[in-house]
Amino acid sequence: ELNLNSEITSIGDYAFRNDTKLDIFELPSDLTNLGTQSLRNCDALTDVEIPVGTTVVKDSTFYDCDKLENVKFNNEITSIGSYAFYSCEKLKDVSLPEKLVTINSSAFNGDITLTNLVIPELVETIDNSAFANCSNIVNLHIGSAVTTIAANAFSNLNKIESIVIPNNVTSIGQGTFQGCTNLKEISLPFVGASRTATGYSATFGYVFGYTTTQLYSAYPYTHTYRGLFNGADLSLDGYAYVNSYGSTYYTNSTTAVNLVFRSASSDSMYYPYSGSSSSSYIDYVVGYSSNNSGVRTYDKPSGTTWQYSCKDYKCSSSDSYYTIESYYYYIPSTLSKVTITDASKIETAAFMNCENILELNLNSEITSIGDYAFR
Repeated sequence: ELNLNSEITSIGDYAFRNDTKLDIFELPSDLTNLGTQSLRNCDALTDVEIPVGTTVVKDSTFYDCDKLENVKFNNEITSIGSYAFYSCEKLKDVSLPEKLVTINSSAFNGDITLTNLVIPELVETIDNSAFANCSNIVNLHIGSAVTTIAANAFSNLNKIESIVIPNNVTSIGQGTFQGCTNLKEISLPFVGASRTATGYSATFGYVFGYTTTQLYSAYPYTHTYRGLFNGADLSLDGYAYVNSYGSTYYTNSTTAVNLVFRSASSDSMYYPYSGSSSSSYIDYVVGYSSNNSGVRTYDKPSGTTWQYSCKDYKCSSSDSYYTIESYYYYIPSTLSKVTITDASKIETAAFMNCENILELNLNSEITSIGDYAFR
């Protein structure tokens, strides 16, 4: 037991770190600064009340206080720092401060005793992995002021069955809900990372995390294919025929690759100087491939859903090749009901291969649905 006089206003960084015998500790009533890692690894500490004058809980303050059960916040706190309560495995349901605005990365990561979580109505940002691995949470309410939910913020909440994301949210990070393996229904304001997302980040699976595979194809220095002449677009995946001397610039309208060619004589083909471009979605069927142009069945990682692939062209003075990158998402197999509440569009391949979804509700303001969206 440690008793400090009430006039103390500041406790410095690391002040009581690794004090494994400290079990009863009342913070001074006039305290305004509780330093970074000041109570880290205080393994015997069970209860703490943060005084009114302290408005920020700093990084790693209570990191790995594995017997800490009860925390009483004052309502003036506006920020909870990174790893502030990381791996406080005995921490019971907490009432977060009313004036809280920011919950930083991994603030409550690994707090496996939490079962009910209410994000207050003034919170704007929930940072990376803020509540990751809180595996016993069954009820989650997110306040209406939240605009940013970062990557993995609620990953591995494997008992939660229903999640509602409010319309005020403008961005959701990759893998925010990865590992929520018991999820049955979810309500999202949009599909993917944001209302303006495109490509692989505009798929439904993006918020559940993904892994990728690549197929590679290189081109030899020469090519037997003969194209058209006289001003036509003559590019062929990083090569082209040119019919004039000097450097020639072409834009391939099919692949959107910009290529600059070396000096050339008529009816000759040369490498481009340099260039790189990613094309749009490639349509092919999983399980069918030829000449490295598709995805083979053995490429598909276990427990994932393939939704998106794209071709990336790389060109230089000595080499020319492309890769096909395929994205596989960890969409829970239990998820059967999805509601989209505030989107204006559904992008290409957004719900591709989402075979377990039995009910999909879309808001009436949607004006555009992309190719292969529900294939």
